[in-house]
Amino acid sequence: MGTGLLVTVPSEVFSNRLRSTLEGIITKHFGGDAMEKLFNRFTKKIEMARNHPRFKAKVDDMLVVLKRKVIG
Repeated sequence: MGTGLLVTVPSEVFSNRLRSTLEGIITKHFGGDAMEKLFNRFTKKIEMARNHPRFKAKVDDMLVVLKRKVIG
């Protein structure tokens, strides 16, 4: 059962909480260059979701897919 955290805190706070949890893993795998851009976009997506008419008060699952760009 979801806690509704996405509803009860500002988008930036929610994004920063998730970032503090995942930043080490993401940086290790993808590098730190894109972290700021990634979480700025994520914060905007949260705002878009909140403004959508079908937005639900509880968030039970979240899926984020990141794909490493191979250079060379």
